[in-house]
Amino acid sequence: MNEWSGVFLGIIALAVSVMAIVQVGVIVFGARLAKRVEQIAQQVDREIKPLLVNLNVVGQEAARAAELAALQVERVDALFADVASRVEETAASLQSAEPTITSMPRK
Repeated sequence: MNEWSGVFLGIIALAVSVMAIVQVGVIVFGARLAKRVEQIAQQVDREIKPLLVNLNVVGQEAARAAELAALQVERVDALFADVASRVEETAASLQSAEPTITSMPRK
């Protein structure tokens, strides 16, 4: 049994060595992957920041344009209300003046 113990001990040592090599490989691969992910994150950050700044500017300009459009609509509404009021006043004045025109003697 003593000779089998040496064989099994050798197999165990070989298995532990293989596991250690695999673990070192996984650690190296993980470190490279983490470094690559960090580089990608930095690149995305560099490329997205200007886009977000531009989107913010576009949003502000759109809000400003909407505000100006609302003001213009209010002005046009006030203008049409004023015109309608004047047309009604003119129509009322013509209707009140109509009996005097028809009552004038004809030649």
